[in-house]
Amino acid sequence: MDEKIFDLLIQLEDDLVLLYKKLSNISRFSNIKDVLEYMMKQSSGHSMHIGKIPASAKKPSFNTSAVLELHNKLKDQVFIDTVNESNTNKCLDGLSRAEEIIGELYQGIAKFYQKTGDYYYSIGSMIENLSQEEFAHRDALQKQKR
Repeated sequence: MDEKIFDLLIQLEDDLVLLYKKLSNISRFSNIKDVLEYMMKQSSGHSMHIGKIPASAKKPSFNTSAVLELHNKLKDQVFIDTVNESNTNKCLDGLSRAEEIIGELYQGIAKFYQKTGDYYYSIGSMIENLSQEEFAHRDALQKQKR
């Protein structure tokens, strides 16, 4: 997943700042100018907060080249060991061990994706918290009605 979502969220909040600023400059809204300025500060704060999310939630990285290198070394060694071994049972033991190593490698890959899932879950939680703040802003604006 591309992390440009943070850039999008920042853009949305910055656009809200501009909206509230434009509205606060219209004389008809002078009676709610303080609320509009408050909303500008809130949106600006959200923008700054969102900008810090990528640093606070480190995305796991995966080294595919290392996996491929390990696989190729294992495969090459298993081939050499198997063709040079005259005892078929020992060949089967070697092939079995290679499959075990590949299984362990897959377990490592699975753990990586589980950590990646945790990363995205934490990002989702942070964005959900922002949504709750937006609902609080909605409610605050509704309270300004006369």
